[in-house]
Amino acid sequence: MRYLIQLEVKLPSSMPDDAVAELRARERDHAINLQKSGEMVHLWRVAGRAAAVVVIEAKDHNDLHRILTSLPMYNYFELSVTALADHPSALPPAG
Repeated sequence: MRYLIQLEVKLPSSMPDDAVAELRARERDHAINLQKSGEMVHLWRVAGRAAAVVVIEAKDHNDLHRILTSLPMYNYFELSVTALADHPSALPPAG
């Protein structure tokens, strides 16, 4: 199953800069691992905002929950989840 995740990062203004840097580094490393595993299919930054749009491949809703809650910054996200289905007019992937 594929899911569209729209998320906004809401870090507390009181969080020390070194803690923010460490958290962002952990998030980046984990996102790279999720992409390599095929669970994070696409990742985009939203221009001009502390936000991202992500497509996740998961076995089911519980697997999606596992993937999302594994993200180091999960507790600082405002997110929405939309289940995706194939569109009959979509072209097949190239290659």
